[in-house]
Amino acid sequence: MGENIDVATLIEDNKNCIWVSIWDRGVYVLDKKSGNILKRFESNNSENHQLSSTNISVIYLDSKNRIWLGDPFDNEIGLFRYRENENKFVHYNNQVNDSTSISSNEI
Repeated sequence: MGENIDVATLIEDNKNCIWVSIWDRGVYVLDKKSGNILKRFESNNSENHQLSSTNISVIYLDSKNRIWLGDPFDNEIGLFRYRENENKFVHYNNQVNDSTSISSNEI
């Protein structure tokens, strides 16, 4: 028997890559044609890419072709935006004393 894989969400970006979030594992970027994994954003190497959540339930492609990831839980995680030129994520979370921060960490 193979192991169960829980896909939380997936989306195709503007470069014909498929972004897949797998619960408790991370986010993977696949080549649409071959199915090969192009990028892995897993917790065991989060210091390299700055994505600190393995429970991403939202992947969004905005009108400027930027990828956004969101953690669904009410915790300190919040929201991430992918910076392709650095192959890293920028982290956004609620700051109680900052009215310009996101309003909630539950995405």
